[in-house]
Amino acid sequence: MIETDFSAKEPALGYYYQIRYSLYLLLKQRENDDIELALEQLDDIVIEDVNSAKTNLFQTKLHIKSVANLTNASPDLWKTIRVWSDSVIKKHVDPTKTLFTLITTAKASESAITHELCKPSGIRDNEEILKILEETSQLSKSDTNEKAYTAFHQLTTAQKKALIEHIHILDASLDIEQVKQKTLDELKLSTTPDKLVPFYERLEGWWFQRCILNLFQDMANITFHEVQGKIYDIQDHFRTDNLPIDFIETIQIGDQEAEEDHRIFVQQLRLIVLGKSLIKNAISDYYRAIEQRSKWVREGLVNPDEETRYEAELIGYWEPKFALMKDDVEASGDVTEEEYHQLGKSFYTNYYIKTCPQKYFRERVTSEFLARGSSHFLADRKMIGWHPYYAERLENEL
Repeated sequence: MIETDFSAKEPALGYYYQIRYSLYLLLKQRENDDIELALEQLDDIVIEDVNSAKTNLFQTKLHIKSVANLTNASPDLWKTIRVWSDSVIKKHVDPTKTLFTLITTAKASESAITHELCKPSGIRDNEEILKILEETSQLSKSDTNEKAYTAFHQLTTAQKKALIEHIHILDASLDIEQVKQKTLDELKLSTTPDKLVPFYERLEGWWFQRCILNLFQDMANITFHEVQGKIYDIQDHFRTDNLPIDFIETIQIGDQEAEEDHRIFVQQLRLIVLGKSLIKNAISDYYRAIEQRSKWVREGLVNPDEETRYEAELIGYWEPKFALMKDDVEASGDVTEEEYHQLGKSFYTNYYIKTCPQKYFRERVTSEFLARGSSHFLADRKMIGWHPYYAERLENEL
């Protein structure tokens, strides 16, 4: 059995957890649509109400292998208090208008003050909590917490009281998969049950990319309206006359990769002496079309009958045009091999490059790479072709 290094995995999964949890938090607060979210600014997650100037700061702590207990001197607690204290000292936040939340998969020890911090502020003794935290910061010998204790002591008494009154701990919190399930619950009204998971996966995929832009490219904070707009966009692609397109960008195919590709559909293109660039484009379209169709089938968004119908329509588009070319060749009598090449190339460029089969999976699914790539998929099975005598030339190819 392979031993897993959880100590290395926890930090990486911690970032994943933070981003996934941030989407859940934003959706959960949908009753207030004048909010915006940022990552790694004042805290792991920051949600601000742009109208009231109220701020919610969230620290997320994920534990995988062992479930840590939150005690009075727990590093998880004090590292978080250090971050919050620094924000107050630097006047980045007003502790009287800020909610400070620690979200952790650890469990607060019942004998510790952290257990009290899990209760609503109005029913706990905040003065006693402050007293115990001050005693802990003075008596604890923890080197790990030393900087946190120093930051806490720099607060004024009024600032300490406001901070403690506005701290809330969510202990034994949702793990990574549970956050996903809760987010799915928030999205239940966005689409039908059979499409909920693929709907969520596309929203989360966009969310991760958007969060990366917020983190590393100093892009503006993420507003609720922006997320709402993306949800509407995804909804549109899940309507009965449409499908989501996931492989928009052309795949870059290298010269050597194209030269070493001996699949039948590529051989068909070489039969008509197609140029290198168009062959690479064809390989890209083939990959994208196959991957897109496979994903639709896996997700249950299309059924095999739709694929069969679509391929039949592509063959129907090709068949009379190819028959006309073949008739012209046979009527002309003596034709050289080079002329065969040119006829096939003209056939392909006229009907698949300059124009494209106007055959669609659904009425609004009009991406041309699907028609071209699916046609190459048929050519790979020798169901269609471009050279007038492609079947004879490839007779021994399987």
